[in-house]
Amino acid sequence: MKQLIRVAFFALPTLIMFLAELYFGQTDPRMIVYWNPITPPAGQSVAKYIVETTVGSLPFLKAADCTAIPCTITGIEGTTTYKVRVAGVEPTGIVGAYSDQITFMFASIQPFAPTSLTQASATSTQPGKIAKTLSWTAVKGFRTRTFPAGTVVTYRIYQAGTSPAVLIATANSNSFTVQGLAKHKSFQFYVTAVVDGVESFATPAIRINT
Repeated sequence: MKQLIRVAFFALPTLIMFLAELYFGQTDPRMIVYWNPITPPAGQSVAKYIVETTVGSLPFLKAADCTAIPCTITGIEGTTTYKVRVAGVEPTGIVGAYSDQITFMFASIQPFAPTSLTQASATSTQPGKIAKTLSWTAVKGFRTRTFPAGTVVTYRIYQAGTSPAVLIATANSNSFTVQGLAKHKSFQFYVTAVVDGVESFATPAIRINT
């Protein structure tokens, strides 16, 4: 997922390709920033990069020192417009020219959650227990666009009704069979989608009475 927002620019004297990917997890909104590494002149090197962000007309402040690309910035607010820029830092500590800034609204590409969670009877593999197959609509993109080709989506199945909810399984398709349910009980489950380690909001919980 490296093609959500792209801005190309010259950060003199080096051309940097810069893009930001913005994710909205359940509890951890964050920005993941990519750029092409600087190729310094012979005899020089880049010790790290500095990523800075700002809001409105406030001064830029350092969000992270990064020695590897991409760089993850946490503490992002979901309804705030941010600006971000990046620069290389020499081993002596000298900061090079900053890139042009890009402006973004974090929540504009909030990923979809799975929808239409249903349940159906399934064959039990455990004597005296009940099995149910949970199914849901596969997640194919963000609110404003579909996922790039090759994006891998996995799903997390939680048992609700407890605090906190319990993660019981992960699935690579949009269905999963829950085994081992006791008879004459009530259970609740919900499902989230996960892309590149980032978790979506959850489906509404479904109740299963056995």
